[in-house]
Amino acid sequence: MITSARATLAIAGKDLCAARRRPLFPALVVVVSALFVGVYALVVQVSATTPAAVADGGGSEPLHAALADLDSVDGPMLELRTSEPAQARRLFEDGATNALLALPDLGEATGGDAPATLTLEVRNLNSDLVKNVELRAEQAVRDYATAHTDADLVTVHETPQFDADMRISTYLGTALLLFAVMFAATVGTGALTAAEWEQRTAKAAVLSPAGPLPLLAGKWLSGAAISAAALALVLPALAVVLDYPVTSLGLPALVGIGALWWYGAGIGALLGMLLRRSLPLVPVCVVISVLHLLISGYESYIRGFAHDGAVAALWRATHWWPTAALADQIRFDAAGTAVAVDWLATAGASTVATAAALAAVLLHRRLAFTHGQ
Repeated sequence: MITSARATLAIAGKDLCAARRRPLFPALVVVVSALFVGVYALVVQVSATTPAAVADGGGSEPLHAALADLDSVDGPMLELRTSEPAQARRLFEDGATNALLALPDLGEATGGDAPATLTLEVRNLNSDLVKNVELRAEQAVRDYATAHTDADLVTVHETPQFDADMRISTYLGTALLLFAVMFAATVGTGALTAAEWEQRTAKAAVLSPAGPLPLLAGKWLSGAAISAAALALVLPALAVVLDYPVTSLGLPALVGIGALWWYGAGIGALLGMLLRRSLPLVPVCVVISVLHLLISGYESYIRGFAHDGAVAALWRATHWWPTAALADQIRFDAAGTAVAVDWLATAGASTVATAAALAAVLLHRRLAFTHGQ
């Protein structure tokens, strides 16, 4: 046991010394994680509000005000650039706005039998954008009708699951944090493992009296140090750009982040031993991290299309994978919702990580070294 511990610390120390002398891959892990999160966070920050132009038909100031008053926990839903018809049309045709709402002359419409018509034009075929603008325009009409007419158009009784809506920055910020943890764990641990073949030291490490387990443990230890450096940049970036509540992260979030890292490190160690090269390992880890970001982090996007068929099956399958529950655990803890540690999901992620590590050990024992390796 003492020999294995010394061997583990020696391997981790060797990796950290090599990282200091040749900081290319550690810098890649840290910088790519921070840049991806920072750039995507800027996109998320501006996506809650849709720029739109209004062509006011006259006499529709109350409806215009209802459109302007639409908001959510993330801010105004619509950014109304103008109410002058000609300028509104010009902004829409130039692509400066995503939607054009032509308001009727409510003074004339209410005096006749014909219903007033609000015309909506969009120039983007993205289903989420179109749906959001349509729903917001419909909500404005309902708010106007409730405030200015006697008609009881719609009555809605809701039983919310949570006391308050979650901000989109908190929801998507957690998904970006998941990506950063997964990328740092898989690339950091995988590249350090593959380096043993690139430096022709794998044979000596595997066939030493301590066995192959200290090699894996040492890679995890040094990979954890590099991942910690990446998170030291990612978390402040989320806090500054997205106003992500980093200081609200408690024990459930910390356990979730640790389990996600352990899960990614197990996969990274296996990939490092399979590929034995750092360069091809990076794009594979990027694909794995992005898939987890989409399936576990952006689950709501899949849910929006999960009406039937393969997408519905995929959405249901995501609930069985432990990373989805861990992402929710971090997300709700960040939002200030009382949440307990999901030890079942933590155990599931740890099981996958351990299985990957053991598979790597078995692979190593059956691996024929060639050319000195």
